[in-house]
Amino acid sequence: MHRNSQKRQYQENKAYFITCNVKDKRDFFKESLFCELFIEELKLVKKLKQFKLHAFCLNHNHFHILITPSQEFDISKIMFSLKKQFSHDVNRILGFNEINTDNLKAPKRLGAFKLNNTLLKNKIIRIQRFVVDLKNKFTHKYGAKHNISKFQWQKSFHNHIIRGEKDFKHHHHYTQYNFLKHELSENWQYTSLNYSGMIEDEIIW
Repeated sequence: MHRNSQKRQYQENKAYFITCNVKDKRDFFKESLFCELFIEELKLVKKLKQFKLHAFCLNHNHFHILITPSQEFDISKIMFSLKKQFSHDVNRILGFNEINTDNLKAPKRLGAFKLNNTLLKNKIIRIQRFVVDLKNKFTHKYGAKHNISKFQWQKSFHNHIIRGEKDFKHHHHYTQYNFLKHELSENWQYTSLNYSGMIEDEIIW
């Protein structure tokens, strides 16, 4: 755990409702390119950290996820990975981190996992190519000299341990439809309502 992280309680076979904000609640996810990257990073970290994803919603300046971690990776490890990978890659798109288009391969920075797993290797390589594609789209839209500052998450995150079936159903509904609370468009794309292939319907509390 990061030395500045708060102490957390972990319970096996429990679902967690998690909220994380962009630093200073900056409306960074008004840009759809960054939303698309977040979805891809969430898919990848879900595979790497082996958690069950029950619901999620990405809003303009924060996201909610409802997950059940595996025994191997707790919520702090999951969130560290998700926040780190997204920050690194989005800042490559923004031009703050170096991007190498000549040699795209599974990066060491993703930490310890079985790189001999060909499927995972291919997923990691795919997202690196996706970052290059988004970089090109971003440059075409905003130009090489833009005024968008470096991306940062808040240092920590909020979590709630799901206490029972009623609590699960409440947070499941709250998460999926959270975009309405924040008065986003009724056809807001970046909610689990539109990504059924990423979601496990099994209820665990």
